[in-house]
Amino acid sequence: MPRLLVRAAVALLAFCLLAPAAHADGLQTLQDLAKRHLRPAPLVPTAAPRPLSDLGVSLDMSFGRGKRGYGLRLAHYASGGPDAIIALERGAYPSVRAAVRDYRRGRYRVRRTSLRGRRAFVLTSKAGVRESLIFWREDNSVYSIATGTTKKVSLRSLRATASGLDHLGANYLGSYFAEGSNNTSLDAMIVTTQRFVSGTVEWGTDNCTFNGAPSAAHGATANFMMLPLRNGAFSLPLNGPLVSRAGWNGTISGTASPAAIEVALRGNGTFDDEACDTGPMSVSAERRDPI
Repeated sequence: MPRLLVRAAVALLAFCLLAPAAHADGLQTLQDLAKRHLRPAPLVPTAAPRPLSDLGVSLDMSFGRGKRGYGLRLAHYASGGPDAIIALERGAYPSVRAAVRDYRRGRYRVRRTSLRGRRAFVLTSKAGVRESLIFWREDNSVYSIATGTTKKVSLRSLRATASGLDHLGANYLGSYFAEGSNNTSLDAMIVTTQRFVSGTVEWGTDNCTFNGAPSAAHGATANFMMLPLRNGAFSLPLNGPLVSRAGWNGTISGTASPAAIEVALRGNGTFDDEACDTGPMSVSAERRDPI
């Protein structure tokens, strides 16, 4: 096998099979990538097949090449280590032709296909570690999506993950604290893509009573990944699985614009016989990077 292809194959194996961090933070990964302000905007996964579908714990940063390059990896962990991985990379090759030429020389089958409305090439290994790769050109850049765990990630799943890629947007931060209160607050940390929002919204309220008398404050946290934007707006219920403390009722809603995301919350609940009502709360999360 030519030396150039050996280096490429070794790099692919490292990219697809070496274990990422055991406790990946998908939101942190998106924030860190958004802080690079890459142009054109990076493509990022918005959905993945099981067992990689929880992007909050499966999405992690990997190595990337060049100023415009980057790498992302989705990984699922079993007791013996990662058993399902999808790797996305931009910047490894100057052209799709160069990528396909390298792999065509080795033990890879190559066939033409289409992906995301563009011409693409599917490569599958003939021997050794089973690998599936797809190369295509988008935004004047060469992308690849690959897996070295074909028992858990089929070629169909790889294509579906690629089809769901969306351009990354920006980071947004906002914080509100009610003057004169002890715990009444609303904080939002959000990162966008063109069609989705991901983030954390935390709140607390002093407006809690027990038998008609003031009592201890209560609050909760909502964590969400790839919540759909519909006409620039999103919402989630407080009594759903995305909220860390059960017992709340109400809604978080938001409206996104390039400059800011307006977040509103109204919630109530009963905790240890203490009744709480946040009243209407809102915060403007401005476009800026976290420190």
